[in-house]
Amino acid sequence: TSGVYLSNYTDLLMNEPVYENLTALGLSGVAFDGVWAIAVALDIASKKILLRNETGCENVPGDLVPLEQFNYTNMKLGCILRQSFSEVNFLGVTGQIRFNRFGSRNDNVILYQQYRVINGILTKVSIGAVTVELHRNTFVFETGESDSTLWNSGEPPYDGFPVANIDKNNVVLVVIYDVAATGGLVFACVCFTFNFVFRRRKIVKLTSCNLNNIIILGSALLYT
Repeated sequence: TSGVYLSNYTDLLMNEPVYENLTALGLSGVAFDGVWAIAVALDIASKKILLRNETGCENVPGDLVPLEQFNYTNMKLGCILRQSFSEVNFLGVTGQIRFNRFGSRNDNVILYQQYRVINGILTKVSIGAVTVELHRNTFVFETGESDSTLWNSGEPPYDGFPVANIDKNNVVLVVIYDVAATGGLVFACVCFTFNFVFRRRKIVKLTSCNLNNIIILGSALLYT
């Protein structure tokens, strides 16, 4: 492995000169759109393969096989994937997502937007932009925008399952469980008494008196 972990990946990336002035928010937007771009391109490629559409790749050596059988020696499948990425075109959170024949985004200004509820309506708001230059990328907030305007607490919210602590049990459930447990203990005592009193009877001897006592004891422990 590379030895780079999530805890220090962002810090290492921020120290690169080409990412000067790029915030962690900018990284999340690019990652989000990048994942969607890959998903859309793979969907386009799978449809091409399903329809046996080799347009533009007819003379490329290799076999048109399912994506699950991809390998780096199959040049035809690689050609299909490159063409699929060139057909990607959708509006992402960082602007229009489309690529030229060299695999680079056509836009040199990448927009960053956030969904906000304004007057009860979900609205997409521009919060900043990244200008892609030759040797570095520069992120600039829109006027009036900052880290404090993006999130209520000034930082992204916790992305996970909420943790709810139960301070006390429901009274009704406690009563039901207690009544059921008491009934079980009473029934266990009745069975033990029956097993002891009639231990010499044939009906008890056939079922092993000692084994019955062990089962009754285990049941009583469960009810307590």
